Amino acid sequence: MYADAYNFSKGYATYNGELRAATWQGCPGVFTYRRDIAQEVFGVSEPADVQALLKDWDSFFAAADKLKEAGKYIVSGPDDIKYAVWDSQKQPWVTIAEDGSEKLTLDDAVTTYLELAKKLYDGDYTKKTQAWQPDWYANMSGDVLGYFGTTWFMRQIEGNCGDTFGNWAACTGPSPYHWGGTYVMVGKDTPNPDLCAFLIYEMCCDAEMMYKITTEKGDFVNNRVANAKLVEDGVAPIFDDGKSMVDMLGGQNPIQAWADAAEGIDLSNTTYADSTIKSYIDAASTAYNTGEAATVDDAIAMIKKDAETNLGLIVE
Repeated sequence: MYADAYNFSKGYATYNGELRAATWQGCPGVFTYRRDIAQEVFGVSEPADVQALLKDWDSFFAAADKLKEAGKYIVSGPDDIKYAVWDSQKQPWVTIAEDGSEKLTLDDAVTTYLELAKKLYDGDYTKKTQAWQPDWYANMSGDVLGYFGTTWFMRQIEGNCGDTFGNWAACTGPSPYHWGGTYVMVGKDTPNPDLCAFLIYEMCCDAEMMYKITTEKGDFVNNRVANAKLVEDGVAPIFDDGKSMVDMLGGQNPIQAWADAAEGIDLSNTTYADSTIKSYIDAASTAYNTGEAATVDDAIAMIKKDAETNLGLIVE
């Protein structure tokens, strides 16, 4: 029944080899950018052309150099890239030994993020904002090329882009990633498991119902069949004020970009502690960028100390 769901959503909700929850939402991340800035600096603005310029992190920084020469910025702040880097992890950050003890096992995704964010910061490739702050939002109508954001993030842009509405587009970016998502499950003591099962089936498996979720609620759904039909029919999500996302993206239907991104995400290494550990990585990255942590090793040591003190994890 859940076969048409994207693989990353299954990996995220699997515990001890068993699927424990389902979701109607797919939240793949993309790079949403300003067409006018891309055209001015690169001479191209269509998603396929811009994707070729941002296909990996080396290309991303080459593009950042060109933007800097033109007095523009590739992203608003150095932390904007974090979700795209973190989802490249190759092993779980928490491993459990036979005796039940839990060990912190940070991989290269953490070091890579610290180093790339530092490069953005020191190279003046960003305006050194922090996500969700007023100046970060203000740059959506300023001189910043784009933002890493997911499906629901389109609403953030629509509400803050001012007269640049209609001048945006989306591509996959340097690395596939996710950001968010709401999962549902059945409590083991429910008195009505059949009704719960029916609800989850309708929300998370029924392609016709999920088609309606997109057209009526604006979600990108976790169903390949529904999304393929939406693209075939030329239907795209709408904003709460009735404006179409296609209009904001200069005629591009974002569903295809999201569907393409969704296929490359791997969340099989997710652990229960990742959200908390990411908050420690955020703090360490800020310290490294500003010089409070002198080296990347010092930043890693900060993360380990927080994980040991607050989560009780064994660290080396």
